[in-house]
Amino acid sequence: MTKEPYYFMDEEDKRRNEIVFFVKDAMPDSWRSCASELHRSAELLWNDKDNELRLEAAEFHEIKDGKLINRSQSRMVYSVSRSYFLLAGFALENLIKGYLVACDPTLINHGVLGKEIKTHELSRLARKIEDFKISKNELDFCCIAEKAIPYWGRYPVPLISSQVAPEVGLTDELRQGFLSFYDRLDEKLYMKIRNGWDSGVGAKLEKLTAKKYDSRNG
Repeated sequence: MTKEPYYFMDEEDKRRNEIVFFVKDAMPDSWRSCASELHRSAELLWNDKDNELRLEAAEFHEIKDGKLINRSQSRMVYSVSRSYFLLAGFALENLIKGYLVACDPTLINHGVLGKEIKTHELSRLARKIEDFKISKNELDFCCIAEKAIPYWGRYPVPLISSQVAPEVGLTDELRQGFLSFYDRLDEKLYMKIRNGWDSGVGAKLEKLTAKKYDSRNG
């Protein structure tokens, strides 16, 4: 019986393999896949929004011009508002990062995310997208979601009191800003990688198909 040859893996080989596995999971289509799942989850929440509203009411004291003032606040918002912003914000973050990686493989092919994309600041990331004009409504959504992601989309308070900011209630206008941005960028990313993509370090994407985009782009 012939024995299989034994290959010794030194530290350099181990590191090279780690990078390849990292890059395989960080290719543009992986970001796009995560974005798609988050997008669908956000829309499931939206479709269920009318089943429950959240009443927020509070009384508090505020010092203004040296005087103690009693104040009260109340409002009605969709109970899915915070979660929608969180999921939709993450969906856009993944999609934008996927496109930026598609344009520049060096953002991942050293086995670590490039510093340019180590951020939740959607408005800053969005400005890096080539030949992509962002509408005011789309930018408004980005500016709100980038605050929801690290803070009020998942926690009641920030790390310190000086960072307290008002939570924004979800509206259909804001949602349309998300959907418009997402749909346009999803198509742009798909067209960028549909004929394949090479990381330059051994991990590659094969040709992709998406009927809804292929039918109108030839």
